[in-house]
Amino acid sequence: LFVCKSGGAFMWKMLEPFRIGNRVCKNRVIMAAHSYGYIDSKGLPTDELVNYLAERAKGGVGLIITGGTTVSDEGTLVEHVTRNVDDNIIPWYKKISTEVHKYETLVLDQLMHVGGQLDAFPHSLILAPSPIPHECCKSIPLELTQKEIIRIEDSYVEGAVRAQKGDLDGVELKCDQGFLIHQFLSPYFNRRTDEYGGNWENRFRFLKNIIQKIRLEVNSDFVLGVRITADSMERGDLTLTDAINIAIDIERTNKIDYIHVNAATNSSYKGYMINHGDSSIGSANFAHLAKEIKANVKLPIIVASMINHPSEAEHLLQSGIADLVAMTRANIADPELVLKVKEGRLDDIRPCILCNQGCVGNHWKGLDVSCIHNPATGREKELGIGTIKKIKEPKSIAIIGGGVAGMEAARVAALRGFKVQLFEKEEHLGGQISLASKLPYRQGFLDVAIYLENQIKKLPIEVYCGVEITESDMQLMVEDFDYVVAATGSKFYIPPIFNDVDPSSMMTIKDMLDPETSIGENVIVVDIEWRQNPLGVAEWLVQKGHKVTIISSTFYIGEGLDVVTRTSHYSRI
Repeated sequence: LFVCKSGGAFMWKMLEPFRIGNRVCKNRVIMAAHSYGYIDSKGLPTDELVNYLAERAKGGVGLIITGGTTVSDEGTLVEHVTRNVDDNIIPWYKKISTEVHKYETLVLDQLMHVGGQLDAFPHSLILAPSPIPHECCKSIPLELTQKEIIRIEDSYVEGAVRAQKGDLDGVELKCDQGFLIHQFLSPYFNRRTDEYGGNWENRFRFLKNIIQKIRLEVNSDFVLGVRITADSMERGDLTLTDAINIAIDIERTNKIDYIHVNAATNSSYKGYMINHGDSSIGSANFAHLAKEIKANVKLPIIVASMINHPSEAEHLLQSGIADLVAMTRANIADPELVLKVKEGRLDDIRPCILCNQGCVGNHWKGLDVSCIHNPATGREKELGIGTIKKIKEPKSIAIIGGGVAGMEAARVAALRGFKVQLFEKEEHLGGQISLASKLPYRQGFLDVAIYLENQIKKLPIEVYCGVEITESDMQLMVEDFDYVVAATGSKFYIPPIFNDVDPSSMMTIKDMLDPETSIGENVIVVDIEWRQNPLGVAEWLVQKGHKVTIISSTFYIGEGLDVVTRTSHYSRI
């Protein structure tokens, strides 16, 4: 709760303009660089990406950082990332900047090279400061020659120049997550004995050269920022003390406009889980590190990670922990987050539930980013802001099923002008997502139902709970309504392979979560449907005091889960 000391209306600090270098950001909320897909086979953006970014600008975010964008072909982590390796990127930069600038939002691109954080297959060339493998990848990289180092330094410069030619407002150098610049800075990954390794001055040389070379080639109003690892959280790698020294030396170059604070790395599965945390990780989990960095430099500080609610962002700003806040997944879930804060519509914000299924999870599956909570993500032109069209004449619609699908259908139909009646056989709305929310660290799923129910209450929708619609009822409805939508969901079942097992000893997840069900001491969890969460089920049972064995028909337990959720469960189990 924030109180305005003057007694007047509360003024959000997050909505205040802020100067970054020689540019003015219209507010203090940014959408940080992330892997989103929407890339063609040549590594160039698509119209879907332009629409995706423009939607967030339209919704009010002050600064968008696109990418990460690779500056060299051998420095590409996965196939579906943007490549800034030749001038073919410039027309796409112009498309992005034109659309984003319509809403007075600044747009930067994040330039990166992953270095040794690659697997030998399908990558034919893996380069790093030293031949030290990453835990996640295991492949031994080749040690960069000085000639290759200079080539990569220059590729960053060329990438920045292309961004400027494409009318972007600047670039951010990715120095975190165990990527190439991080590897040069790290005493663990950099074991060189030449002028690029050894003491701190030498390990800093690669980044320093890139900064100086870029500044010589771009205009004075071109924003240049860095994103650093405040603590790698890995033995022998960068510590907070190292990060403070990095920040101080970056400021001493007098050529950088801001420092973006992140932490942990992709160098291990543990670090990846922390860096892309699920709901088991506390909110604003890197804020204490940003606070330490800010205490040692005067440059503007952006804090990243797990900042999903305006109150969290406002606290970080009001407390002086940071000057700007990155709310990336929050803006994937609701592109209008900033606009809704400005209009005082906090309860209309579609909350990110940190499930990672459509965003981070899709990235590692080679898919475009989506959101299980926001069906418009990736389809902004079709379903985005301002696309809902009113029907020409009143029509009636009956929706059977008050789960997520039914509630969303009711919400959109009402906004279009339909006369809506929603029927749910249970005594409350929510459907099976209410069950999913009972598993450990999945409580956020309930927020999906809460959000939709709140939206329904604000619309002229007649809701009937505790009403089961039979087949004969359906026939009457078809005659009485212009449209009938069946949103009755799916059913739990026992697979037929268990037909010879005593039925009384078998139960579905729904049965298990029923407080009236009696469960024995020893439980076998059968992982046969990859879409389920056997790890969450097992963890729930263990928390209730049961002894659990998991057996699976898949190659490993939880194969169908996104990498962050799976790693999170594994770390506890």
